[in-house]
Amino acid sequence: MPMETEAKLKVDSHAEVRSRLRAVDAERIGCVLETNLIFDDPNGTLFAGDRGLRIRSTDAADGPDRPATLTYKGPRQ
Repeated sequence: MPMETEAKLKVDSHAEVRSRLRAVDAERIGCVLETNLIFDDPNGTLFAGDRGLRIRSTDAADGPDRPATLTYKGPRQ
């Protein structure tokens, strides 16, 4: 079964990140507004079990919207 690895990084300055992207000739390919709705039962069963149920919608500012996706996340490994 495929395994997804996700990394989230806190940055102190977006300006520094943009500068580094320009330095490697990175190009902006789009702009989107992502909305995530997280679901659980009233007892918080999913969260307590390190699981999640999410609906993600993506509205494009400069192109076609993408279909919403429903994602189940199992316990972290």
